[in-house]
Amino acid sequence: MGLFDQMFGSGAAVQRQQRFNELKVKYQSVLNAMEHEQVKLQNLHVEDNKLFIKGTVSSEDARDKIWNQIKLVDTGSETDLSCDISVDQTRLAGGSW
Repeated sequence: MGLFDQMFGSGAAVQRQQRFNELKVKYQSVLNAMEHEQVKLQNLHVEDNKLFIKGTVSSEDARDKIWNQIKLVDTGSETDLSCDISVDQTRLAGGSW
């Protein structure tokens, strides 16, 4: 998965890594949508037993596509995802970032 394969470091607890892996599997389609929409990630980790994602995209349309995918996966009232995707108007399609 490249961009999303982040590790916690050598001192991290095995349980935390396992939780991260569980959440990555659950939200794989969301992570795929984020990669497709070229999200510039700032954070991807487990925080408060939830998958925490923070990043930016270049358009509201891209953000909406990601949120639509989140809604397909996260249908219950109890969520295990905290996601903050903002639109950065300065990121132009095809530009370097």
